[in-house]
Amino acid sequence: MRKFFFVALLCLFAYSSHAQLNYKKEIAYNAPRSFACNFFTTTADYVPPTAGNVSEETEMKWMESIVKKILGIVGLQNKIKLYSFPGSNNCSAVCIENEVGSDRYIVFDRPFLQRFEKSTNQWFVVGVVAHELGHHLNGHTLSGYGSRPDNELEADAFAGFIMQKLGASREDAKAIFSFLDPEQGPPSHPKRVQRYLAVERGWNEASNKNGYANLVFNEADDGQMAERVFFEAQAQTNNDKKLELLKKAQQLYPRHAGINSELGLLYITLNNLPMADLYTQMAVDQAHYTGWIWLNRAKYYQSAKQLQSQYDCLDSAIKYKPILPEAYLMKAVIFEEEKLYNVALENITIGLAMQPEPELAARLYLQKASVQKALGFNKDAKSSFQIARSLDPYSAVIKMMAGSYE
Repeated sequence: MRKFFFVALLCLFAYSSHAQLNYKKEIAYNAPRSFACNFFTTTADYVPPTAGNVSEETEMKWMESIVKKILGIVGLQNKIKLYSFPGSNNCSAVCIENEVGSDRYIVFDRPFLQRFEKSTNQWFVVGVVAHELGHHLNGHTLSGYGSRPDNELEADAFAGFIMQKLGASREDAKAIFSFLDPEQGPPSHPKRVQRYLAVERGWNEASNKNGYANLVFNEADDGQMAERVFFEAQAQTNNDKKLELLKKAQQLYPRHAGINSELGLLYITLNNLPMADLYTQMAVDQAHYTGWIWLNRAKYYQSAKQLQSQYDCLDSAIKYKPILPEAYLMKAVIFEEEKLYNVALENITIGLAMQPEPELAARLYLQKASVQKALGFNKDAKSSFQIARSLDPYSAVIKMMAGSYE
């Protein structure tokens, strides 16, 4: 997660059935090198610094002391940066690119942590911070694609390991998830019982005096190098050079879903559909709960002219990332092809309500003009086209189509 945006949107989804497509009426929401530290300390008399007495003036020093204590358990220097984000209602591990790689942050909302500490126990903040550091130390944040159940469980196990080393009981460690609903939760996170088991597994490893062997530090270093090459590739306009850089990045970090997905998109541009199929599917397998990864898979099916598979992937994209206007644009194109014009307009309206960037908004208005023209609403079509042109006046496609709406 690299950005923090909170968008409130009420969307109405209205779909019609069709003989050829199974449209849904509702939308639900080479091997890694590992490192195990040989020196672990146990601090049974450690008393977690409670959040209750921390103020805005002292919160950075308070959080830094917790981070240092946790990293000291595994013998690491503190290179984590801190950012206080009041009102975010979260505590997150974030990787932010810089000129030479990326910086690792813990972004936290102190009042949020204080509230939940009261409803759980004194170990809550330490456990949450250990969980987020587990994401960093296991290389999860390098991909930048948010939460996945398997990554969450690895971070939970790390938290359990750290908490035992600091003196928390097994029940204290498990209690940091006691506030979760037993059954409900987002698809990106495991159920509460699974999280209890993961924390307990880490706690047991520590109590048996085992090293925590899942800290993939070398892979994290490869990931940072891959991110730099990936960033360079994305800035390329020459497809041959871009392909060379993406292949290099992929070799450095084969598990990076974003690199694989981008590689798949480039192969679509190069009209190499077998390779596009390979890499977009690989990305989906690696980041199954990431909406835009599904969107790119849909683009492969669009190129392969597999309409139903494209539509299903768009459904998955919206399920995992509801605010995804490009997915609604692609659905509108499908519905126009199927002559379901009213449904196409509904999808365009939803996409525009999400306030996309000007270039994407222009594409939505251009698609709206096309649908309106097909319906015989020529005056409305001309108006939509003019809006599209004002949003993206340099678009070659819009310039080419100007004669159709004059």
